[in-house]
Formats: sequence, structure tokens, C-alpha cells
Amino acid sequence: MPDAEPSRPAAGPADQGSAGFAWPAWGVWKWRGGWRLAAALPIAAMTFVALRIVIDTARDPTSHNLWPFEIIMWGGGSFLFMVALKFARRISNA
Repeated sequence: MPDAEPSRPAAGPADQGSAGFAWPAWGVWKWRGGWRLAAALPIAAMTFVALRIVIDTARDPTSHNLWPFEIIMWGGGSFLFMVALKFARRISNA
């Protein structure tokens, strides 16, 4: 009996948080014009959130005890924004 191929784990919250940074960065790198500016908006939001967590926890270490969930939440929003941009680009034939 042949060995079963190992299963790939499902996409998890860490993937969602990293996609919130990676996909907009790809959009800024590849897209031109207003699409590039639109792709930069989620990067700005994710950078603001990350810096706020770093600065606030430097002041008070107990202020962001659930910071991974903040990254996941904002990463998900960033991902959904990029999905909307992708559909808008497709509709506009850009």
C-alpha cells in the first residue's frame, strides 16, 4: 500500500495577516497609476496598526495583549480590500 501524501494545512490566521501585507505590496509593485495608489492604502493601514502596537506596548506592555488578533483582523480587511480592487481592475479592463 503506497504511503499517503502528507496533507497541506489549511490557510490559517497567520496566512491572513501576512497576505494583508504581501498582496498590497505586490499591487504597489506591479500596478500603475491610481491602482498603485489604491493598493498602497492597505499597506498604510497595516503599517499604522503595526507601529501603533509597537509604540503602545513600549509604553505599557499590557496594552495590546491580543495584538495577533489585531493583525489578523486588519490583515483580513486589507485582503478583502485587495479582492475588491482586483474585481474593479477586471471590470475596468485595466
